[in-house]
Amino acid sequence: MSNNIVFFDGNCNLCNGFVNLLLGKKPPFLFASLQGESAGKILPENLRTELSSVVYFRDGRLLMKSRALVAIFRDVGGIYRVYSFFLRVLPDFFSDGIYRWIARGRYRWFGKRETCRLPTAEEKDYFLP
Repeated sequence: MSNNIVFFDGNCNLCNGFVNLLLGKKPPFLFASLQGESAGKILPENLRTELSSVVYFRDGRLLMKSRALVAIFRDVGGIYRVYSFFLRVLPDFFSDGIYRWIARGRYRWFGKRETCRLPTAEEKDYFLP
């Protein structure tokens, strides 16, 4: 099993859709809610309370926002490598600006759950507490 962890806003429907997209992809990712116990042990408080950034803990490094997406898409491979390439060639201020714009509107556009996602029995091995 991978040690690469994707931290996400467990209440965000867009974020949960992203997790659904990644479930079962190679390499297998581990997932943890930013509101959860595992995030409390690994991430600094400012990243846990902001809730507007996907955080990718990869090979002992923390990657955030568009840089996290670049690394995740690169790791998945296939057509996602193309997405990774396009995000990587954009300047950080531009790609992070788009990321922040989507993050600000995500609840309005995609909705918000009342509680964090609970994994199904099949998904359980991929989710940290």
